[in-house]
Amino acid sequence: MRFSEDEMRVTGEWSPELMVAKAIPKYNTPITAKENYYRLFRRDEKCEWIPAHCDCINFNPVIIPDCKARGMVNEVQMLEKGQEGGRDMFGLEWIYEENVGGSMVKSGVYLFDDANDWKDKVVFPNLDEWDWQGCADRNRGIYFDTDRMTEYVQFTGMFERLISFMTMQNALIALMDEDQQDAVKELFDRLCDFYDDLIDHLHRYFHIDMFQFHDDWGSQRGPLINPDTIREMIAPYMKRVVDSCHKRGIIFDFHCCGKNEALVPIMIECGMDQWGGQAVNDFDYIYEKYGDKLVIGITPYDCRTERDVKKADELAKKFVDDYGPGFHQKPFFAVLRRAIPEYRESLYRYGRMALGE
Repeated sequence: MRFSEDEMRVTGEWSPELMVAKAIPKYNTPITAKENYYRLFRRDEKCEWIPAHCDCINFNPVIIPDCKARGMVNEVQMLEKGQEGGRDMFGLEWIYEENVGGSMVKSGVYLFDDANDWKDKVVFPNLDEWDWQGCADRNRGIYFDTDRMTEYVQFTGMFERLISFMTMQNALIALMDEDQQDAVKELFDRLCDFYDDLIDHLHRYFHIDMFQFHDDWGSQRGPLINPDTIREMIAPYMKRVVDSCHKRGIIFDFHCCGKNEALVPIMIECGMDQWGGQAVNDFDYIYEKYGDKLVIGITPYDCRTERDVKKADELAKKFVDDYGPGFHQKPFFAVLRRAIPEYRESLYRYGRMALGE
């Protein structure tokens, strides 16, 4: 489908969301943003333009305690300033720091320091007690069932959940301590059952398209955990969460901070669909080596800071020239959530010209 300049006609706006400064213009695209994004994973159909994170909307409903505890509610019923933080699904108290836009478990508060004690300390919530239907009624057609991808974000995954229960130091020890490893596996097994139930509720009530799972495995310099330990202690349970998504037709999006090039093979072994890591990673290397097995999020050049419209246009063209030729063999998405509008417009135009032949 060839590009027409009429596609640049603005037909409306997508609502702004958390961490996005303003509403995003909606163009007269030949197919919906949702359909184009899905084509990243359907190799029998080609994308019409380079999909971007702004083609998705995060839906983090207030009925799920983790969203409020982490200060990341994104739905019709938004939090007022100062309401962020509080208790998560497991009763742990989180403190939200506005100046950094994030939260941590309250200092000195944890459930146990030996993983063998988890059965006596961890109380799993009853998901049916939450007002799923009321939340669905007020958000349908706004945050889900639209022409954008709807992505729920689970901010605390497996290793991160273990950290919240027993602190970082104790969690790292538990992964390697032979006296605690079986208990950790039992806890992760129970968490898999819980996350499967959560994903089922998200699917039934909100028809989510993507499930983003947070589990940071790396530091600024490299992995926090030996890859062999991850393969034994974490990966089997991550694969079960991936499978919980796939059996319902949901895309699994991995959020894993840190310099994690060495861990990409494990992501692939788990069957993950996409990963948009931090800029500290060598994405040229990752894309070249693994781009046909995992959809990678690539941050276009200076798109968040470049305010010169002419320069933004040049940078968008360079990005498409550099990465566009191999797109259909190794599809990727552009991390554009905070890009200036002129950059997004140029990236769409050049991407359509390159892909829509």
